Amino acid sequence: MAGATDNGAREMLKSRRAVALALISIAVVPAACSSEGSTTTATATASTADASTEGASPTGLGAAKCVSAFTAGVPKRDAQGCVAKPQAPDRLDEALAKLGKDRCTLTYPPTWRDAFTFTKDAYRLSYVDEIHDHPLLLPGFAKNLGADLDLAAASERPVAEAIALAQARLGKPVAEACDPGAELVGPATEAAPLARAIADLLRGAGADADDDALTAGVAAVPLELQRALSPIVRILGEGPAAQAKALGPYADLKTELLKVSQLVVRGKAFNVGGARVRDALRDFDTGAMATYAARLALAVESANLTRFRDVTGFEVTVPTPLGSIVLRDGAKHTYSPNDAAIGSDVLLVLDTGGDDTYRIPAGAPQNGKAVSVAIDLGGKDRYGYDEVPNAKDGARLPSDAAGRYTPVDVPKNDDGPVSLSTTPRQGAGLLGVGMLFDLGTEGDSYRSLRMSQGFGGLGVGVLYDAGGDDVYEVEALGQGSAMFGIGLSIDVSGKDVRRTYYTSQGFGYVRGFGALVDKDGDDEYLADVGDPAFGGDPLYWTPQIPGRGNQSFSQGVGYGRRDDATEHYMSGGIGVLRDYAGNDRYRASVASQASGYWFGTGLLLDRAGNDRYDDFYYTQATTAHFAHAVLLDEGGDDEINQELPPTATGPGVGHDFGVAFLIDLGGNDKVRANVLGLGAGNDNGIGVFLNIGGDDTYRGETDSLGGRCYGAAMGSDPSLNRGGWPTYGLFLDVGGSDTYTVQAKAATRDGTSWAGPTSGRPESKDLGAGLDVNDGTAELP
Repeated sequence: MAGATDNGAREMLKSRRAVALALISIAVVPAACSSEGSTTTATATASTADASTEGASPTGLGAAKCVSAFTAGVPKRDAQGCVAKPQAPDRLDEALAKLGKDRCTLTYPPTWRDAFTFTKDAYRLSYVDEIHDHPLLLPGFAKNLGADLDLAAASERPVAEAIALAQARLGKPVAEACDPGAELVGPATEAAPLARAIADLLRGAGADADDDALTAGVAAVPLELQRALSPIVRILGEGPAAQAKALGPYADLKTELLKVSQLVVRGKAFNVGGARVRDALRDFDTGAMATYAARLALAVESANLTRFRDVTGFEVTVPTPLGSIVLRDGAKHTYSPNDAAIGSDVLLVLDTGGDDTYRIPAGAPQNGKAVSVAIDLGGKDRYGYDEVPNAKDGARLPSDAAGRYTPVDVPKNDDGPVSLSTTPRQGAGLLGVGMLFDLGTEGDSYRSLRMSQGFGGLGVGVLYDAGGDDVYEVEALGQGSAMFGIGLSIDVSGKDVRRTYYTSQGFGYVRGFGALVDKDGDDEYLADVGDPAFGGDPLYWTPQIPGRGNQSFSQGVGYGRRDDATEHYMSGGIGVLRDYAGNDRYRASVASQASGYWFGTGLLLDRAGNDRYDDFYYTQATTAHFAHAVLLDEGGDDEINQELPPTATGPGVGHDFGVAFLIDLGGNDKVRANVLGLGAGNDNGIGVFLNIGGDDTYRGETDSLGGRCYGAAMGSDPSLNRGGWPTYGLFLDVGGSDTYTVQAKAATRDGTSWAGPTSGRPESKDLGAGLDVNDGTAELP
């Protein structure tokens, strides 16, 4: 759909994105030099090209727009192929020099790919190897993604824009997707536009349509609401074709592919050992599915449906082969899968208001159906399910009909009684597209077990909540979680509480982009810590703290499949948690808060507020096995591991060719680490801890060398034959008066520097360095 460019809006959004810092450039001036005290400045360059267009909208619902043309967001390198340098060397360059490196030579030479059998697999995302070869590109990649999420959130089509930016990171950008044109809206003179749209959907699905009965059935629906819904219905009718295109020649595997979640949660075995199943996962057209999802989101977002909030006087239910179409007015309603008129297969729900209860999946296609959308315009709504209590539930979420797992070998190497639910809910796309839009500003509650609240598995799933103090609860695979697709959970405002155990709150598995975006409020992100001594419930097995912790994989985690036995390797996806404002609380157990595993990318991007981060192990910008992670906190007096005692590995640790950056900009921070942390590398990894501004307090629970903290490196055993690649740990604090404690003994390093081999192996190439200075700049691309 063509249209004229809205230059004013476009430039405004570009300006906002620029201010959002795709380039980190911080200057710190000591108080002795300026009566104003410390100051910070930041500039950015845009990482995408806006492609929004506008013209005369045939619906009369506002200017027509197309989604922006996003890119993968990898920062550009200079003519020599090096990471861009500042005009003059800064404190980061000074710290790198202590490692004997600069911005061009802190690399993994491409020869590392020749040393391992898994150096390329068919699932690797396109940007991963470039960033791995040039690790200093990673902070800019994270910043560009945050800026694009900001651009999407500030737009008039936030869901469609978020889908487009997510798909750009997955490597096949969304094809042209614009607001519905005249061909979908129909003529303005149409007397019953909704009836016509439903009739066309029915006939397109191979069913009969009684035009007169449909016209009579929707007669009570206001004409303008009919016109607004007509394009949505027509695009919903395209769902089966979009699903078929995404599947390509693998339609016969549909039943097997519906079990894809079993790659990370318990259930009936998923046949990943079958070559054709692996080919289907490799070839699944995420671009086709995302393009369809973006078009559908544009139809919803351009319709300006909130103008119909609390409208009353109608009730419509139309069964179709694609699922029921259910329209309800502003009265209080309960939606039950036991209601024969509605059922569990629902194509479209629109409710104009009232305090409603949803026990249907609500915006999640079932049984292999292609698409489902639920839209609620207002009220204090409750999204749940039909509960079937199980003796193994305990204080956990009540089971559904699928029940819970019976453990065999606890606590040695087995989960506890985890949910076995197979029902996606509340904005979930399992082999299809599922979207839930709650457009009211009251506090809502969302409760489900697995694959819910913004989950995409071989599809696209979105939960969008427009405001209110909300409560989200899911056990696993939810709250912005994805595998072979896109999962988005977007909340506009309110003091929200999110609870989970596993693979949630910004989790990206293979070829997946999972994102949780929260724009405002003092929020809590809680992944059960497992340890009963701290109020936890050990449910998901973790080898790091067996029997007392949970494998969290939550709060910005990218995760891949490592299978040394069969060598069916699958590189990980992208998991991101973006929080804009508020004093937030992050709490988890093992592998969380910006963590990456097996070529995955985990990002936690917090823009403002006095935040608290707590976890035990593999956390706060920590990676393992060729993965990437960034925790970027852009301001506030933050506390890291002040409530839970850290066990090992984090914050700011790269392990086994992993690359990790913890970057904190401003504020008086308190940070605690144990074995490996505060800018540490291990087994050929690169770990960087960068703190700019503020009077900070650092506590190492073990000796700084024995525990490998404060810019330290512990290399691999030479017998592993890793080609002599080095390991790097880097610690940099710029500005403020800082305090360091090692083994509870004050050992100030404020205003000092240190460097040298720290592995204890004279023959190693493992180097650690630290620099604490009171002024200067530190710039990253």
